[in-house]
Amino acid sequence: MSLIVSSIPGRLRLRARDLDPEQAAALPVAIEAIAALPGVREVTDNPRTTSVLIHYDPRILSQTSMETAVLTLLGADDEIAPAASAATDEARVEATKMRSPQTKWRSHINRGAKLGTMTAMAVSLLALLARYKRVHARAGILALVFVSVHLYIQRRRLLR
Repeated sequence: MSLIVSSIPGRLRLRARDLDPEQAAALPVAIEAIAALPGVREVTDNPRTTSVLIHYDPRILSQTSMETAVLTLLGADDEIAPAASAATDEARVEATKMRSPQTKWRSHINRGAKLGTMTAMAVSLLALLARYKRVHARAGILALVFVSVHLYIQRRRLLR
């Protein structure tokens, strides 16, 4: 049984109840050693769920190297790190880093459209409660414009 329950770039969860007694005794020392690794932001031990959550910077430590380091520190070298067989995650992180300027621009516009939609909807609902019908209608129209921009960008993203 693997000690690593969940692993995505930047976050790793271990299930401490899956440790053998020798590994469980070494867990506090291993947590300190993991926290000292370069790129590790936070290590949280949760006794209630018997798990350890590790947040790290995937630009400094790759997912595979993080899993390998954790398994080595816990003395479980014979286990295969889940990311070692899944190089696709590494490729996805690299592809995200090398997005075109046009894609970044669309992402910023999309984020603004989503925030604008939420703000306009809040103004519309508040105006409705205050019985300002014209403000309610105008904010509703503005929300529709923002939603349209968001849907247009999402449609272009899906058609690629």
